[in-house]
Amino acid sequence: MKDRTEYPVNMTQHDVADFFRVDVASIKRWKKKDGFPVGTYVTARTLLFDREEIFAWLDSMKEKAEALED
Repeated sequence: MKDRTEYPVNMTQHDVADFFRVDVASIKRWKKKDGFPVGTYVTARTLLFDREEIFAWLDSMKEKAEALED
């Protein structure tokens, strides 16, 4: 697995899918859920996500999971 800093600052859906080891369809489903970072379309077909927002979302999901375990 790549280190967080090895991903571009502006991540494509493919970059995000690569990090989470899922397919792009999963990222498309996750976009519809509350709390998942909102990307920015830079062209009609290219959606970019801010790397720090993606990892902040991941960290918040980890915190929620840990809180449920307590």
